[in-house]
Amino acid sequence: MQARLYKQDIIVIALVLLGFGLRLYTIGNLPFRGDEAFTVQNWVMQPLSTTFNEIIVIDPHPPLAYTAFHIWGGLVGTSEVAIRLLPALANTIGIAAMYALGRQIGNRWVGVLAALLWAVHPFEIYHAQDARNYGIWPALSVTSLWLALKALRRNRPIDWGLYAVAATLSMFIYYLELFVLAALNLYVIITYWRNRHVLKRWISIQVFLGVLFAIWVAFFSTVLARQEMYGGTADKTQFEAIFTLFFPSWAFGQSLILPPEQMLLLGIVLCLLVIGLLTFVTSKDRKQGLLLALLIVVPLTALSIVALRLSVFRPRYIMGVVPAILLALSLTSVYLYRRGTLAKAGVIVLLAGWFGISAISLNNYYHDPAYAKSHEWPVLADYIAHNIQDADLIVLQSNDAAFGYYYHQTDAAALDIAKPETSDETAEELETTVSSLLTEDARLWLVSTPIPGWSNRNVIRDWALRNMQLSLETSPGGVPIQLFLPWDVSDDEVNGSARTQLGDIAEVVDVHVFPPEGNDTITVWVYWRALETSEAAYKGFVHLTGAFNEATGGPLWSQDDHLPQDGGISTTIWEPGTLYRDIYRVPVGDVPAGTYQLIVGMYEETTGDRLTTPDGADAYLIQSISLEQK
Repeated sequence: MQARLYKQDIIVIALVLLGFGLRLYTIGNLPFRGDEAFTVQNWVMQPLSTTFNEIIVIDPHPPLAYTAFHIWGGLVGTSEVAIRLLPALANTIGIAAMYALGRQIGNRWVGVLAALLWAVHPFEIYHAQDARNYGIWPALSVTSLWLALKALRRNRPIDWGLYAVAATLSMFIYYLELFVLAALNLYVIITYWRNRHVLKRWISIQVFLGVLFAIWVAFFSTVLARQEMYGGTADKTQFEAIFTLFFPSWAFGQSLILPPEQMLLLGIVLCLLVIGLLTFVTSKDRKQGLLLALLIVVPLTALSIVALRLSVFRPRYIMGVVPAILLALSLTSVYLYRRGTLAKAGVIVLLAGWFGISAISLNNYYHDPAYAKSHEWPVLADYIAHNIQDADLIVLQSNDAAFGYYYHQTDAAALDIAKPETSDETAEELETTVSSLLTEDARLWLVSTPIPGWSNRNVIRDWALRNMQLSLETSPGGVPIQLFLPWDVSDDEVNGSARTQLGDIAEVVDVHVFPPEGNDTITVWVYWRALETSEAAYKGFVHLTGAFNEATGGPLWSQDDHLPQDGGISTTIWEPGTLYRDIYRVPVGDVPAGTYQLIVGMYEETTGDRLTTPDGADAYLIQSISLEQK
């Protein structure tokens, strides 16, 4: 007995180290995502008094969440690794707690398997590397559940006291622990209603928790009276999402993006598997089956009801379901493994499949950029800071705090705002805000994409398309941006004297080149100064030339030819002396790596005859440009 206990203790220690290593691996590779940046800006950097008086209804969480991150950030700093280390450490505790809980309701091997499943669980690891309280809460919830069952079984004051402490911490780190408490209370009422001594102590603890929570709710209400309540940015209740999103996430995280039909099938299979596991556990021990079923059904039902009004239908909001699923799997596997060769083979196949899919999901999360939880916001911030002008206006359309967090670390002085902030803002309100902030020569940057489903998501872009010139579309750091300029070109926008002249029709006053940045397009701004009108319309062109190209039979590799300003103006009617900005977009997605030349010129639309420069050339060389291997 002692040898087996020692062996299992060593295994659990190894699992804790393994789990902690998985939670540290690549923890600092990605920038903060929006919610993480909001945590640093408003939970850590702000005084707690400000957080409690301004943030608690905008980003509603219990007081321990704000306090824990505030103290932690003050001690270790606010870098990506430093802040994420808090949930990583806390979530690792969940490995030991799962072992204790599995041992409590089953045996040591049930505990070992449950601890292993938690240690490598993709959803837990994702949130353990996320600077929010979603990674901390599950570990506290599991610990609280273990201590609750221990207190119910032993009925000792010390156990009740420890449970009260753990339940308080869990409830005040994340609100929806209340759903887990509701499930646990139903379990206790159903199974212990005849044991008045135990039930009395249980009710006393629940009253204690209720009083503490009521005090916080009273304070919360005073702040809510002054501010509008957060309504959520996720979806509302969708029955299909239970299968396409919730069950796959609870089992294998969110790094398995399959076609909708396959994801639905996976979710249905997982749901049926969980039902089968619960049925088997119930057949062996009704109390265990009831407990695990309630821990799954009650939170899911409660969230579905809440999400009928608030947009909060996301799996992470009820991560307290995960331990129940893992325990059901562990109990069933350990029992069947001892039931003969066929049952043992079935368990091996089931667990091999489970761990295999988990490994695929983890590999996607760690290494595949398609599954990255955050854009390269610092790259975007540096790009904009390098190209910005002080009078410009930046509008962040996704209301993502990560951009502001990194942008404000640059030396750029241009104003940045987030619009729309809610789906209720009217078109008139949004247009008035933007137009009032734009000075006469100011440029408008639209950053990121608006939140899908919001009816006002495209209001600002549509206004800009009507009133300004779309001059640049690119994606530095993987974040789409659009730059709009006033149609009128000021003299200080161009540098020095004209570069060249094309016949008697136009001067090429200046050229600005924007290499591909997160996309497959070279953007070129050509500044024409009209010299004379022409009898026939002329097209401008920007060509990418290089070595002989078999596809074109010459040096041409890509091009953009169009009437000035995409037909918005014609050389037959343009005003001599006027400066025109013309935007050319040269696609290079199919162009191999190498060094090329960008040339600009004009030709008659009908004949193709080109205008020549003073030295007789039929195009002007802008510059050489190198394209890298994709």
